[in-house]
Amino acid sequence: MVQFASQSEIMGASFNKFRVVVSRLRFRTVGLLSRVVDWVVSLLLLLLLWPLWLAHYLLAKLKGHDWLVWREVMGRGARTFKLAEATQLPGGLLVRLFNSPIVAKSPHLWAVWRGDMSLVGPAPLEPGQARQLPTRFLRRLDARPGLVHSYFIKSRTNIAFASEAELAVEDTERADLKTQMGKAARAVPAALLGTAPEDKVEAPDTLDMFGLQMTNKTLPEALDQIIDHCRVGKHERIAFVNPDCINISIREADYREILERSDYIFPDGIGLQVACKLLRTQMKDNLNGTDLFPALCERIQGTEIGIYLFGAQPGVVDAMVENLNAAYTDLRICGYRHGFVEPENMPAVVEEINASGAHILLVAMGVPRQERWIDTHWPNLTVNLAMGVGGLFDFVSGRIPRAPIWMRELGLEWLFRLIQEPGRLWKRYVIGNFVFLWHVMRFGKHPEKLPHAKAKIDQ
Repeated sequence: MVQFASQSEIMGASFNKFRVVVSRLRFRTVGLLSRVVDWVVSLLLLLLLWPLWLAHYLLAKLKGHDWLVWREVMGRGARTFKLAEATQLPGGLLVRLFNSPIVAKSPHLWAVWRGDMSLVGPAPLEPGQARQLPTRFLRRLDARPGLVHSYFIKSRTNIAFASEAELAVEDTERADLKTQMGKAARAVPAALLGTAPEDKVEAPDTLDMFGLQMTNKTLPEALDQIIDHCRVGKHERIAFVNPDCINISIREADYREILERSDYIFPDGIGLQVACKLLRTQMKDNLNGTDLFPALCERIQGTEIGIYLFGAQPGVVDAMVENLNAAYTDLRICGYRHGFVEPENMPAVVEEINASGAHILLVAMGVPRQERWIDTHWPNLTVNLAMGVGGLFDFVSGRIPRAPIWMRELGLEWLFRLIQEPGRLWKRYVIGNFVFLWHVMRFGKHPEKLPHAKAKIDQ
């Protein structure tokens, strides 16, 4: 018996076809609009930059160099094309301007205008690089390569915790006009204030910040060191130091001495990155605990390395453990408790931590209380590694939301936190940031002149 489709089924099929047509039309419209924006913006920038290129051309000829260097890259659909970059010239301050990434890569605008590239998209890929990529990362070839890309922004703002290949796929999947314009806007401060990945290779292993010796590592290097030291049974302390910590260390000599006794001091925050710029040195990565901790959990889950969580308000650490168990099913959490413990009960807490068999202890009591607690009980603790992590438990538990990624890329996470808790944080950020930068400009090269240094000598 022949069965005929009902009227509702026919209408449903027609509606589905209509949705497919609308979706395709929308996709093509967005693509066309993005191409129009690329063409107009690149043309305007080409007209604006020609005097600078003329000066660079004359300078290159004067020094006996070619003006441009060309390399072959792959575009959308694996089609290859030639991409021009300005030649890096030897010389003084004026020449360094021409060697800046903004000027050096500005000839890419010709490729944007021609349609080989977009203003925003995955990074250009050379054929040899493409052959070395796993198949799952080749989806980047579905889009035009971009003058600006996520890896450029994140690497220069020291938060590139995913690989370039992973970020390129993200650029391909999130190609709507709003996202692209947001990335283009964030690329400007990243280019002006950030540090290029190639410059980080030359960065020192230690940053001297007011006499404090900070460990200057990338996030993967820091994770490797933490894990290796746990496995060989070392007994070490890590302190995360941001501008507020520096200000406190200048006022309170005992806190500074605790920092000096720490085995490693990790630079934390955009303020220290700005300070490094002022002091003409390079900070490899923003090693804040909030970014380091999830990467650490990812690395140690399924291994013998266990953690103990101590601190925060009652209920917060419980919610944190629940979230961690959901996100990292093989993470070894050896124990946890909130930080509201009477002083006379602290020895019992230390015994509990030791008995848990944890390798890593995270203490969340706020600066400088957490560092003082670790320093006081350090002789009796048997963990391999202890670190004070500030508000980490609040973020992981979900009690306080973290700043959106676009604010972190702009170095504005401090502003987001200020908006969240203005009554508690206005002094730290509104006044403290300016005090820190004043100290950098006045005493950065001569930390021995700091008032706290004199006080220590007088004692």
